[in-house]
Amino acid sequence: MSRLGFGCAYHFAFAETPINLCGVWKTVPPNGADSQFCVNENNEPRWTEAFDDNADFNYLSARVRQPFDFQGRTGTVQWEADARTSGLHGWWTETWISADPVPGVNLHDPDQLVTSKEALGISFDLNCGAPLVKGATAGSGFVGVSRILVVHDYKFTHTYDPFVGPEANKRCVKTEQNAMNLFHLKVSQNRVEVWASDAGSKELKRIAEADVNLGFTRGYVHLSHVHYNAQKAEVTTFQSYQWARVAFDGPQLQVPRAYEIADPLTRVHTNCFNRDAYRIAYGVTDDVVYDIGTGIGTPLRLKFTHVDPANGVAARLNFNTTYVAPGDTLRYRVNGKSWHTYQVPASYVTYYVRQGFSVPVPVSDLVAGDNTVEFGTNSNPGQIVPPNSMQIANIDLEIEVP
Repeated sequence: MSRLGFGCAYHFAFAETPINLCGVWKTVPPNGADSQFCVNENNEPRWTEAFDDNADFNYLSARVRQPFDFQGRTGTVQWEADARTSGLHGWWTETWISADPVPGVNLHDPDQLVTSKEALGISFDLNCGAPLVKGATAGSGFVGVSRILVVHDYKFTHTYDPFVGPEANKRCVKTEQNAMNLFHLKVSQNRVEVWASDAGSKELKRIAEADVNLGFTRGYVHLSHVHYNAQKAEVTTFQSYQWARVAFDGPQLQVPRAYEIADPLTRVHTNCFNRDAYRIAYGVTDDVVYDIGTGIGTPLRLKFTHVDPANGVAARLNFNTTYVAPGDTLRYRVNGKSWHTYQVPASYVTYYVRQGFSVPVPVSDLVAGDNTVEFGTNSNPGQIVPPNSMQIANIDLEIEVP
């Protein structure tokens, strides 16, 4: 799970939030308590998550580590969610499939794209013109697909328009808090169809489709909860979604071993609502990693613990950054061994705002047990941060096994 966005303080930072634990609300910080499992009154398990956008564009994204393969066939991805939306200015859910395991895949139009080279994205923020319940988490009572995006060579194309045709702005299903919509995403290399049910029903109807030309046939499924400054829609700045029965068909591929570095979660005071938020990113300047709250004078030694590289056939680092631009170089090394470099592709859309990467690490650089990791960059975003600086968050190490 990755938390990402602008954070209202030029940091990746999230405030405390109410969360709906299967019908029981409580307020939690973004330290893991914002993502929990619960069981409702009907003994049905749910994954529930939440965040408060703190008057900015933020989102939370969970990725299934096992790859989804649809080569030579139409594959189906299934999930359930109480998928309420208040529309584009507010909160909604998204589903993405990315060719590489880049964390926090998302598009915030027109030029803030976090993605792998090839990807497919579905955004569920259409409300078919239904009025909102103001000041509430209920949304409009309807949800549909606003866009189907195809990413090729880091550039995106809109392939679906919900406002044309005989059913223009009418292809929605009913939503209800604590009642689940069932979704099926049917995907082949040349066709995408989105099917959904009304809340509480299993009866599916097609709500969107597009002919596409995907540049990949194996990828990673992401389920996302997105906000765009919900106060502008006069709904709650926080939202909590419940999810269940996430699955896909096709070959059962090996799940990589995975290790993560905890978020720093140091406090920063924001001018949005005059309150504190928690940083989820570390600072990097001149190859030194540090807590942004204490500064570069107190370097940190980031490490993955309990790593098992035995029989690994490949490894990679997955992470998000900000203040990096196309053409810049990222540097990283594990256990003090040789530095490796990755140049941000010139075709990458986003400049300095948010980025996501999945970069290779030689398995030979890894050891059993604790593994340290260092980062650097030649980024120079001007007066925002010093030269050779960035912020880095959601850092994972994955090891592919036979």
